Amino acid sequence: MVDVPSPLQKDLVAYLTSIESNKETDACDGLICNSIKKIHEHRQRRAFFLGFSQSPAEFIDAFITSQSKDLKFIAGMLAAMQKKSSDVIDLWVLTRVVKISS
Repeated sequence: MVDVPSPLQKDLVAYLTSIESNKETDACDGLICNSIKKIHEHRQRRAFFLGFSQSPAEFIDAFITSQSKDLKFIAGMLAAMQKKSSDVIDLWVLTRVVKISS
């Protein structure tokens, strides 16, 4: 018996080779993405400390103002969520009362 290579076998080898190279490319892409994230974080830290070093008082005032805006926003969101949850609870209680009384 003689083993004759078929055209499908060549295609299969080419496909398996391309899959392996895709894995290598994906691994490199992951490393590049992680490096870009680290660079971005370092740039943010640098800007933060540079702003603080140039004018500490103004920097702290701006930082506190920014944080207070964030807290007001979050407090508003929490109040809205509590109102929604109390409406849902009121509706649930009303539904239960109607079901029990009928």
